[in-house]
Amino acid sequence: IATVLPTFTGEGFLMLDLGAHMEADVRNLVQYALMGSIYAQRILGIPKPRVALLNVGVEAAKGRELYKAAYEQLQALPLNFVGNIEGRDLFARRADVVVCDGFVGNVTLKVIEAVGTSILGLLRRELVRDFRGRLAGLLARPAFRRAWKQADYQEYGGAQLLGLRHPVVKCHGSSRGLAVERGIITALEVVRQQVPELIARELQQYQEG
Repeated sequence: IATVLPTFTGEGFLMLDLGAHMEADVRNLVQYALMGSIYAQRILGIPKPRVALLNVGVEAAKGRELYKAAYEQLQALPLNFVGNIEGRDLFARRADVVVCDGFVGNVTLKVIEAVGTSILGLLRRELVRDFRGRLAGLLARPAFRRAWKQADYQEYGGAQLLGLRHPVVKCHGSSRGLAVERGIITALEVVRQQVPELIARELQQYQEG
């Protein structure tokens, strides 16, 4: 499962896997990197997407053996592999494609969703607390709308199930019309850009060594 997550710079980054496969092995992580790089090139329009592993430290020797082994293999592939990044680097957009196993990805996604909802709720409570807050909220409404548009996951549509023969889009359970529309548009673009075929070809080459 891959999806584009918004950042505070107004540009998103692709992250996978977000929960399709909880027990990934080294081969899976390398496959995610290859698939994510192709998707970022064809759909996000990034010529040489920076690919990184989400880990507990930036050093190559950090993390589980799974990630150390994946690091070595990714270095040897014709990818723009930039090494490890930490969770705090995600929204600084240190990479265009962030790779992790499904367990780590799903936990990370749920935390991001919860933090975003909590911050929004806190702002709303504070802005209606007194007259000055309501006045400040009224004056800042255009800025809030612009910021929300940049951070709104619906602008990026649903999550893509990469590695299948045909495009499959998974929308969030709370998705409204905009998210569904964006998801359909992205699926059409995936077909036009022949992303499934390109991924199948790249994975075949990787498996053949």
